[in-house]
Amino acid sequence: MQPSKRRAVSRSSLAFDELSKIRLHHDQWYDQDSRSQRVSKILCLVHAGSGMVETIGENLGASSGMDGCASAETVARESDVVGRSRKRMRARENDHPITLRRDFDSTEIGNTCSGEYRF
Repeated sequence: MQPSKRRAVSRSSLAFDELSKIRLHHDQWYDQDSRSQRVSKILCLVHAGSGMVETIGENLGASSGMDGCASAETVARESDVVGRSRKRMRARENDHPITLRRDFDSTEIGNTCSGEYRF
């Protein structure tokens, strides 16, 4: 979203103004897809098809289990869904991120953003 009118602001103020416009639609996320489709979008088709993810995925432990998934290129050719975790694996070398990624949790009345996912 673009701010309604431009004004001179400091860099930190601008970042807050833009961030404050984020709105999450959890109901839409949980109503539009089946659980299997959500797991496919977050992890990969293997996780969804094999039932690897229980409840909120705690059973995966310290590993996302992405080693058993096909490459993002292969999945993209064969299916229309490449999970977020599968895509993120492409941005790693020797299991270390090559890009800066920031995770944060924030809570606002009626709106929540968290680094965790529920299935």
